[in-house]
Amino acid sequence: MTKPYTIVNMIARAVFNCQFDLDRICLEFPSSTVGYDPESFPGLIYRTKEPKYTSLIFKSGKMICPGDKSEEEAKKHVNRVIQDLKKYNIPLDENPQVDTVNIVASGKLPYEVDFEKIPYALTKVIYEPQMFPGIIHDIDDPKVTVLIFSNSKIVIAGAKKETDLDRAFEKLCQELKSKNIFVIPPIST
Repeated sequence: MTKPYTIVNMIARAVFNCQFDLDRICLEFPSSTVGYDPESFPGLIYRTKEPKYTSLIFKSGKMICPGDKSEEEAKKHVNRVIQDLKKYNIPLDENPQVDTVNIVASGKLPYEVDFEKIPYALTKVIYEPQMFPGIIHDIDDPKVTVLIFSNSKIVIAGAKKETDLDRAFEKLCQELKSKNIFVIPPIST
């Protein structure tokens, strides 16, 4: 069954039980794969070509891996960086704590919405049309933020698991349906 949304970005975090010597990583790795300027950013930017990944590695032992499209891809991303660090004999804890920090997905609601009713019908809503063309709606469980646009397109941000996206989408549809926000087209005869 196809999902009513597509994951556009997933950010994973790996926490190693060690500190990284970023200067050493810069010396060991080819300059085309690393960038490090501690005066402008405290982390080392590590890029791979195949598959194409970008990671941020910090002295504290934390690594941020943005740009993945699934939890499985995020795990592969982290494992790839671990293998690359090991190949250059960079000391590290081989079993980092890995979790998802943020998942962003975009999709479309199953029906058109009566957009002007939404700010009055739902709670935890911000709508400032002069500042932003969409409605910002916070959902508590799962804790996500949903952007709703007049063309019934949505963006869900802040999910920690892919299942949170399913729950948020279902909850939003239930809220909109219960408040008569959906404009359901008549059945043609």
